[in-house]
Amino acid sequence: MKAINHYFEFLLFLGLIKLVKALKIDRASNLFAKVGRIIGPWLPVSTVARKNLAIAFPGISPLKTKQIITEMWDNLVRTAAELPNIYLLNDEEFHKRVTIIGKEYLEEVRKSGKSCIFFTGHFSNWEITPRIGHEAGLKLSIVYRKANNKFIDEQIHQLRQTMDLIQISKDRGGVREIIKSFKQNRCLSFLADQKLNSGIEVPFFGIKAMTATAPAKLALDYQCPLIPVQCIRKKGANFIVKVHQPLKINYAQNNSQEIYRIMREINYIYEQWIKENPEQWFWVHKRWPNSYY
Repeated sequence: MKAINHYFEFLLFLGLIKLVKALKIDRASNLFAKVGRIIGPWLPVSTVARKNLAIAFPGISPLKTKQIITEMWDNLVRTAAELPNIYLLNDEEFHKRVTIIGKEYLEEVRKSGKSCIFFTGHFSNWEITPRIGHEAGLKLSIVYRKANNKFIDEQIHQLRQTMDLIQISKDRGGVREIIKSFKQNRCLSFLADQKLNSGIEVPFFGIKAMTATAPAKLALDYQCPLIPVQCIRKKGANFIVKVHQPLKINYAQNNSQEIYRIMREINYIYEQWIKENPEQWFWVHKRWPNSYY
């Protein structure tokens, strides 16, 4: 039964892909956003978003909560509508829509010919950030979580293949691919803002949250730069991507204390990005301990 449901979900997904490709990026983004703003706030998962907002911003008003959730759905549905079109844009169209700040840090990595680690999160349209590395002439591997529906996952995989990307799933087999990428001097990109039960407790908005340690561990083990990449949606399907300077890391101190310190700094950076544009973060994920929900 599950396989049948997944197949029908896949057919619906294919239909939506064809629709947004036919509409082109602006019309698809605007049309889907209107639907998302109407339907999204009424979905059961929006309850998680309300609880998350109350955790992150104690005392937030119901009106502000409603506003952020409505705009969050606007952003999320736009992101889905833009997915296939982002990879179809030619270089000229892409750079008309995406302003890149901090290109000098990308150029430093390119000139070094060595690996680095980019970390970003589920902000704005996070599918844009891998293309930034590609446009800068970097060999890039992205670490991602497979979609629950394997048919949809394969389709998304194919969309991303328009760039020279190696896609590494977050499973045991992925570890070997990560090591292989470092040996090939490829850069890695992580979305490290979600809960990982096998991680470590690190404060996030003042509350201990299980946090993945892979970005810190790998940066220390391979002594490579750890670079924050922030994506911000402007009006419609237009964006600013800020490549920030690499974090300061004590590579000689490869231990649990330095790993914790790095991950605490990363969580703090995420906090600042969320405060800047709260409506552009993925609030429907249970980021904190289950007792808060």
